Amino acid sequence: MTLEYAIGTIAAAAFGAILYTVVTGDSIV
Repeated sequence: MTLEYAIGTIAAAAFGAILYTVVTGDSIV
């Protein structure tokens, strides 16, 4: 696993979590 791959995976997971939070209408704390 390369550093770029790890960063990309973490970024994708974070983006997905934020997107899900926005879609579900919950406030980001």
